[in-house]
Order: sequence, then structure tokens, then C-alpha cells
Amino acid sequence: MSFPEFGVHGGGDPSGGILVLLDQVLERLAGGGGDNGGSFELFPGLAELSWNIHPMIVHFPIAMLTGYFLMDVLGLALRKAELRLAARWMLYLGAVGSAAAAAAGWYAAQRVPHGGTVHEVMVWHGRIGLTVAGLASVLAVWRWIVQERLVAMALAFQILMSAILMAALALGADLGGWMVYGHGVGVHRLDLPDEHHHHGSGDGQPGAEPAAARER
Repeated sequence: MSFPEFGVHGGGDPSGGILVLLDQVLERLAGGGGDNGGSFELFPGLAELSWNIHPMIVHFPIAMLTGYFLMDVLGLALRKAELRLAARWMLYLGAVGSAAAAAAGWYAAQRVPHGGTVHEVMVWHGRIGLTVAGLASVLAVWRWIVQERLVAMALAFQILMSAILMAALALGADLGGWMVYGHGVGVHRLDLPDEHHHHGSGDGQPGAEPAAARER
């Protein structure tokens, strides 16, 4: 896969990078490949994901469900019905999004190459994802039925279930990040050019050479 030259970090013409990119986009939309033989590709990240759309959609339910919990608690504390109404709609959207993300994650798990070391992590990540989708769906249906007509015990139960939902959401997101950033599941190996590095060191000092480089 090739990328358009933006004219930054020392590559290309700094004064014409955006104009060149715009010209390539227009040629691509017009159906031509341009002088570079059609090497420019619109939305290369989307093309790289291909059938694995889980990384594209999983952040939506995370944002919606987290916003639901915070806004619902804030609405209760401030006694603002409009905040709780907005929270309820965020819950509805988060429930739909979590179900879609869980389905996409299950589909991706059958096709993304991974070793035995990370398989158990992936299984638990999937189970927690299904738990989040199930809890969010139950809460959404319940809130749709009762609206804001909640007595004290029902309200306390709803807050408890929402807190459990948040804990499961955080744990599932952490396992997902561990698989990607710790084990490289679903990503390619990163090759850094010799002349341009962005890295930190093990001692927390940004820009310092890694231990392997210092040993050379």
C-alpha cells in the first residue's frame, strides 16, 4: 500500500504538498490514476482494515455508555431531568453500538491471526464484550419502559448495574488494548526508517535511545 506525499518531515515539496494531495484526490475521484500509476488510495486505513471493522466501531459504544453513566449521575445529583433524558438516549445508542461491536469482534476473532499466548486474552475480551452488550441492552429496555418513573430501590439498582457496566467496559477495553499494543493482534510490524525515529526509553525519558541501540 502506498500513501500520498504530504510534503512534511522532509519529504516532497513543502510548498506544494497539500496541492499535490488535492490534485491526486480529484484525479482519483475522476477515475484516473495520475502520473504515479494509480498508487494513491483513498482512505488507506479503511482499506487496510478490510473486513475487520471492529476497531472502527468499538469506540462509539465506549463513548456513548461512558457518557450515559456520567450524565445520568450528574442529572441525579443536580436534579436535572433534561440531563437524564440525554443520558437515556446515549444509553440506547450505546446498547445498539455495543451489540454491533460485539458481533464485529466475534467475526474478527475467527479471522485475525493470533497465537496461543493471546488466545485466552481474546476469549475473555469477547466474553466481557458480550457482557457489556447484554447489560447495556437490559438497561436500555428497562429505561425505555419505565422512563424516569423510578422509585428509590429501583433507582439504586439501576445505578449499581450501570456501575457494573462501567467496570466491565473498562476491563474489556483494557484487554483489547493489551492485545493490540502488547501483542500486535491485527496490526503489522512497524519498520522505523533510520533517519526518523519517535521513541521513548525504558526509563521514561522521551527521545532516549533504546537499550538495544545503546548496546550496539
